[in-house]
Amino acid sequence: MAAMNMRKAETNIGPPNAPWVIPQDDVLPRMKHLFDTDSMLERFSLWLRDSSEAVVSCGVDYVRYKPHTNCIVGYKLDCVSADGHSSEIHCYAKALNNSEYQSASLKSASKKWVVTDDTPGVLLAPEYDAILYRFPNDALLGGLRALNSPKRIQRVLYLQLSDFPEEEWRISDRKLRVEVVSYKPERRAVLRIRTKATHRQSGDRRALTLYARFYTDERGAQLYQQLQKLRSEHKQAGKLLTPEPICYLPESRAMFLKEIEGQPLDAIAGNDESLEYLKLTAEALAALHKSSGAGFPDISQGEFIRDMKQSFLETASYLKAIVPEAVTQIDRLCKRLTDAATTNVNELGLIHGDFHPGQVICQPGQVGLIDFDRAQFGPPLSDLANFIAHIRWHSVRETTFDSSVMEKTLVSAYETTSGATIDRDELAFWVACRMFFLAIIPFRKHDSRWREVLLELLNQCDKELAQ
Repeated sequence: MAAMNMRKAETNIGPPNAPWVIPQDDVLPRMKHLFDTDSMLERFSLWLRDSSEAVVSCGVDYVRYKPHTNCIVGYKLDCVSADGHSSEIHCYAKALNNSEYQSASLKSASKKWVVTDDTPGVLLAPEYDAILYRFPNDALLGGLRALNSPKRIQRVLYLQLSDFPEEEWRISDRKLRVEVVSYKPERRAVLRIRTKATHRQSGDRRALTLYARFYTDERGAQLYQQLQKLRSEHKQAGKLLTPEPICYLPESRAMFLKEIEGQPLDAIAGNDESLEYLKLTAEALAALHKSSGAGFPDISQGEFIRDMKQSFLETASYLKAIVPEAVTQIDRLCKRLTDAATTNVNELGLIHGDFHPGQVICQPGQVGLIDFDRAQFGPPLSDLANFIAHIRWHSVRETTFDSSVMEKTLVSAYETTSGATIDRDELAFWVACRMFFLAIIPFRKHDSRWREVLLELLNQCDKELAQ
């Protein structure tokens, strides 16, 4: 089995400088300019000219497109300071139709944005019918602005970390560093916070690493309670390791969690060591599926099927807008999946909802599971299928990577641990479902080969349903 760092591959998608096919949209005719990184580099350089760091390169790292409505493009800017220090700046642009752009422009002028290095945090770009935002400014994630300074974060840590009371420990704000782990503009942001704590009497020093997850709604408040109950339920058995929630800040819609130390499974996928971790992953997943799900919203089979069918229709609509040449295949797949849903949604249990190798943290002798944003009641096989769909996606992008051994190892270990025999036809249905949903992702990640990869994922959906 060929070894492959799936995480590294995800950050180097497609051949360098490959042309990126942009969907045509008569309602958003200027959207195409947002994908011209040379032009956007000039635009950002002019905008940030008074910054302490010079912008040297611009890359697209996220796309969310609603046909005939709007398009959000996320950028990662590589910058260099006068003394040669390198850093990154995250920005995004939101393209709208002309009338909605005018309305959104007026609204943005009434908001208070974070100014960095005397540079405005939001810029109107009428030539693109777009508004540009510099992180931490975000039209819907207002909590990012509320916690934009080390002093504010330090105050949160003093108030919430019971192991480090302020009268005994000094938490550094000068050494506090914030890294963007994941950012989906106007949806969600995950930040990694690193700093040092020093005991005021003994001088003992501790490294602190925490994560802050920001939401546009009250999902974080619900998840904070749910994770507390889940950890309490599995504390004695020790089969399921999940992040420890520290607090939820309603005014910022932010949840803080402690770090699970270790290495993501997708960073070691494909080597011999990863197979042992896959067995541990199967044990952890089986333990999750046996959880009571206390605190998580209950849902009936009928409601789950209804929601899934709606998701098929929405995904099909999106796919047809970006690959119109595949309309016939997309409609056929959507119908087959919709027709088969009723007979393949059986017993429901607590599921992760977005299970893939990047959600597994490997430690000596155990693994931890992270990112429960989509946890809900659903068919347990959908988690296994989502994991399989992701590693197959990577095998499509990296032809030297063989996913079959990983699939067999995971499924076999899950059967052994759970004591259940997996119906291979039912699993094939769920793999097809997840690959259908996953087909959108190459476009959203600005994969230079997105059309090729997307069409191959659809072909694999057909193969799964033909079994």
